[in-house]
Amino acid sequence: MVLWPSNRWGYSRSDDADEFFELDQPFALIGAHPRCQIRLDYKRLPEVVYFIAIIGDRVQAWPLCAIAYPTWGNLKSGRQILIGKLRVNISAQTGDQPWDHSPLSPPGDAVNDVSELPQPEPESPRGTLILDWGEETQTRKLTRSVTILGNSHPSLMRLHGVGLHACELAIVSTGERIWAIQLNPDSIREQTPLIRELAPGGESIWVGDLHIWAKKKGHRSKKRFGIPTPPEPPSKSIPPPTISGATPQYQPVRPSLEHLAVTYTDRLLSVTSRRASRDQMVRWAVSGGLLVFSLIVFAFITLRGVLPIVKSVYSD
Repeated sequence: MVLWPSNRWGYSRSDDADEFFELDQPFALIGAHPRCQIRLDYKRLPEVVYFIAIIGDRVQAWPLCAIAYPTWGNLKSGRQILIGKLRVNISAQTGDQPWDHSPLSPPGDAVNDVSELPQPEPESPRGTLILDWGEETQTRKLTRSVTILGNSHPSLMRLHGVGLHACELAIVSTGERIWAIQLNPDSIREQTPLIRELAPGGESIWVGDLHIWAKKKGHRSKKRFGIPTPPEPPSKSIPPPTISGATPQYQPVRPSLEHLAVTYTDRLLSVTSRRASRDQMVRWAVSGGLLVFSLIVFAFITLRGVLPIVKSVYSD
């Protein structure tokens, strides 16, 4: 399996800051689970707290539980992630050649496709997901390079009542290619890889009661990529007491909490992106100013110091 292009990257921890660990894949789970690429031995730490990925030279971090909320989205170089009392420093090499990732073993008898090399730069996402849970089929366009699919917050793409965890899959998309990473390692067998690529018109990914295809439907998978969560018990709705002869009062429309959360997430992503672009423009402006200043100083020294000496030598 060929993954998306990225620079080399790795991490260090505050409890062992002198040692740097290079990651051999362009994604990682952070948590206490044994299958986490960045495993932290911290008391009462959830099994998985973060999904991080590097796409090109940009590192993204996405929280998967409440302990991880302070840091998310695009990370600046050398940005630390605070998890409990531990700090994880994620570093990506700049100016590196595209990374030829180590091949991953796909499930079944499939053969690794190592004939295709990554492109120099990742393309903007333009993939399409087809979501089918029997009662309904939906088509979702991918506008982010990383999208968290699940049942509730902090997932960005949410589907209720189809047996998904709060955060089920991380969907990574560059161009029209789409990969899915299982965020709950306990829901699949130990020998099953955490990542699968969705081929257009190929086999679906089956999580919970949901089948997922890329671009167009193919055949349904017979093997689950995640154990479904148990259904929620039906809630007993108690009608409000009625008072005879009372005039019905106006009930204001309450905003949807899910809609507010998604809107707030999009706004924070937009602010973070604009801030990163502004900081980059400031760095370019400062570098350009220093370059111009250096050229002026060089020209001044040449005109005032070197040229008179040359003229005096040749005049003699």
